[in-house]
Amino acid sequence: MEKFSPWLPAEVKAHSKRLIEIGGLHTAKPLLMRLVTNPEMQKVWMSLSKKAGKPQQLIDYLEYVRLHPALLGNPADPIEVPSDRVQRSAFKKVSDLSLHMINALHDLSPDDDPQHGWSLLESALRRSELHEVGQTSKDRFLEIRQLQSNLQELQQLDSVIALLETIALAGHFASTAPDTALPKRRNSERAKCNHLILDLKRYLKHHFSIQSPALIAATVNAAFNFSDGGISADDVRKLKT
Repeated sequence: MEKFSPWLPAEVKAHSKRLIEIGGLHTAKPLLMRLVTNPEMQKVWMSLSKKAGKPQQLIDYLEYVRLHPALLGNPADPIEVPSDRVQRSAFKKVSDLSLHMINALHDLSPDDDPQHGWSLLESALRRSELHEVGQTSKDRFLEIRQLQSNLQELQQLDSVIALLETIALAGHFASTAPDTALPKRRNSERAKCNHLILDLKRYLKHHFSIQSPALIAATVNAAFNFSDGGISADDVRKLKT
């Protein structure tokens, strides 16, 4: 039976116990226990309890930290996320290519209806299927049959044209999105640590209306289980995107 610290808010304790009883935490269990028993976390939970409008906010904070992507894998690994410039370029291509596909289907239709062009594509697939029936190898035939089945499932949800239009619009907005809030140095040994720090700065400001480098430092030190003294409030204060 795990022992929880007496200063831990009752709601967080109950939630943590449920997670353990349900099972499935495996290697993630030590992280959970550090966040609810590490002495540094006492000031965190006490401070947040005073600011929380409802207990669920405290549970949400625990979940936000323990499930943060920076805590997955080796903490010293670099952050494998493409630069904002590379991402924007790729998203713009996605948008442009989707629109290009819609325009190509327009060109196949006498009444400028891309759905009619799509019908021609489906008809061509059926001809390919019939052609492959008489061939020696059945692999290509089965591949076309599966492709047709997949396309039918898609169109039961929505038309392919609507899907392409949605992808084009999504790519457009993604290509103009603000920069990702990641550390400038993504290959350093503290890149993941800095990622969590930056996200916690925004989280505490948005959800608890506080800016506390000390609370962030305590949370990060407990989460990463730093044995070298970890980071200080001053380290948090200095870190910029």
